[in-house]
Amino acid sequence: VLDVGQGLAVVLQTSRHALLYDTGPSFRNGSSSAELVVLPFLHGRGIDRLDKLIVSHGDLDHAGGVDAILERIDVDEVMVGEVLPGLGQAQRNCIAGDRWHWDAAIFTVLHPRNSAPWDRNNTSCVLLVEVGEFKLLFTGDIESPAEKLLVHRKSIGAMDVVIVPHHGSLTSSSETFVASAKAELALVSAGYLNRWDFPRPAVVARWQDSGAEVINTATMGAISQRVCRGAPGNPVRHNRLAALKYWHQAPAERP
Repeated sequence: VLDVGQGLAVVLQTSRHALLYDTGPSFRNGSSSAELVVLPFLHGRGIDRLDKLIVSHGDLDHAGGVDAILERIDVDEVMVGEVLPGLGQAQRNCIAGDRWHWDAAIFTVLHPRNSAPWDRNNTSCVLLVEVGEFKLLFTGDIESPAEKLLVHRKSIGAMDVVIVPHHGSLTSSSETFVASAKAELALVSAGYLNRWDFPRPAVVARWQDSGAEVINTATMGAISQRVCRGAPGNPVRHNRLAALKYWHQAPAERP
């Protein structure tokens, strides 16, 4: 989970494939987190092609870097929660039930269903990734109505890691959803001192009360973990701690 400020961008890499889920925000000066953070990270990892780019929905903090990504790196397929106007590449909708296998990982789209009457945040593409018994859930900005439907359909079970919906907004992380997810780790991608006060304290408390450790990119920087089939997940890496120099102050706030 990259540190893109108030937005979301997650890179998932298997032994032979790479996926980018969301692209971070764009800025008024014309630049974007895709140019400043995402592309340098991909190049540093030696990733010169994406098998899939998934844009959860059209909000600028999730889709703001799409053009920069498509201009500077080859992308085999673009999947979207809602259609992005003016995109210079073919795109297809995320549809619940879509499923594919890469190496040891299984990917399943849980939401939205085809032609469902959702709009804005609730169109977000919800993606489940499974590696052996390990489960990771991408949620975009879904809010409580979509969460409750996923719970009702029994699409949500115990997860190892959940990307907290909508950056920890009070509109999301409903009690039923959090209780169903039973996450061990709840990751929040948010900007430091953002004007919405994300993640909201009540949401953090809800995840913690369910047994999850809550980690926020705003205080811990980029967050990463390596997972192998048939083994528990490796320790989580907090970039601001792992790359701490003696002249830096260690992050004091968690999450």
